[in-house]
Amino acid sequence: MIKNAVAYVFRKRTRTALIFLILTLILAVIYAGFSIIKTSEKMTSAINNANDLGLKIRSLKSETFNAESFDLIDSKLGSEKIYQYEGVAELKNGKVVTGEQLVMREDLPGYLGNAAMLQAISNVEKDPLFRSEVFKLIDGKNIAREETGKVLVHEALAKKNQWKVGDKVSLKVLGEEKELELFIQGIFTGKKKEKYTGMSSDFSENMMFADYTTMTQIFGKKKLVTSLKILVSDSEKLAALKAEMNKKSVQLEDYEISEEENQFSGMVESLDMVKQMIFMMIMAVIGAGIIVLSLVLILWVRERMYEIGILLAIGRSKIKIVGQFILELILISLPAMILAAILGRIFVGWILGAVLQKEGLDNLDLSSFTTGGGLDIFAMSYGLLILIIVLAVIVASWMILVKKPKEILAKIS
Repeated sequence: MIKNAVAYVFRKRTRTALIFLILTLILAVIYAGFSIIKTSEKMTSAINNANDLGLKIRSLKSETFNAESFDLIDSKLGSEKIYQYEGVAELKNGKVVTGEQLVMREDLPGYLGNAAMLQAISNVEKDPLFRSEVFKLIDGKNIAREETGKVLVHEALAKKNQWKVGDKVSLKVLGEEKELELFIQGIFTGKKKEKYTGMSSDFSENMMFADYTTMTQIFGKKKLVTSLKILVSDSEKLAALKAEMNKKSVQLEDYEISEEENQFSGMVESLDMVKQMIFMMIMAVIGAGIIVLSLVLILWVRERMYEIGILLAIGRSKIKIVGQFILELILISLPAMILAAILGRIFVGWILGAVLQKEGLDNLDLSSFTTGGGLDIFAMSYGLLILIIVLAVIVASWMILVKKPKEILAKIS
């Protein structure tokens, strides 16, 4: 049976090539579909992990404000305060990464030609860009809450200045006299959605993350921040937090207070819709694959009636004949696996790229996620292809299975 199957596959090259293309396309689409579902689940999980429950506070009167006004919030609420200062800093011992700017400015002073964006956070590990894996550490480690004098830099900036973990970075924050000397604790990679203002600090490659405690060396006793997050553990405590803030003597009308939301919540909804659409697509491909393959095989089987009749005449069972047909398709599907794996990954990149572009996140570095399924996903996809082959062969061979050998031989004669 194996010998006959191999002989037919190699002798009927045109038909083999047609079946090869059909099986490759079916397997590629199924593999891409399951890969997208798996990748979407990982992305959704990472994005949801970046979501915090609480309040975010910004000043309506100035870029920075003194967060000490909110220190009287009752600690019994189990709240955690995350102080954040976002500002431009001149890089003193290196050169920033340059790139194509969408905004051209000629009014910038010379020292801002080497400007980086400094994010000083009291808990860097909770920054949404790291928790959602838009930025991902590739060397060193993140900055723990109790650590001081540390900084995280982008791999492109580190490569340009030949920095490594443990090296020193000197910065001068815009508007301050004192310079900061920070030691590189980690190097990250990734690309966030950028807003262009004509400065080098706009680029993701020129972003730095430092601990907030170090910033107090410049600010003195003041807790100057650009934003303050007060996090709670559940929705009940969030309601209590709002009530608590209304009781305090803080002039709340001077601040913008909003519930902390996931900045990628719209993308989560899009990914959920994509997963549903992909699942329906997989079901449609399976159905269409069975139909198309069956139609091709019906013509195939009709042309082989003489061969089938001879095999039945010499005592070959119907099951073995159908088994030979299945084996022939499996032999054709083996080389199709390689091409299908390549095409599948291309399809994944196209579809996820379209989703990210729709959400305005086309600069997101997809290498932070698995952009193709592993061996388990491919094995499951190939298993479904085998099931499609078996069902299609049974449908195409139905005239053989329901008729007696005598009827088939009489029809041939």
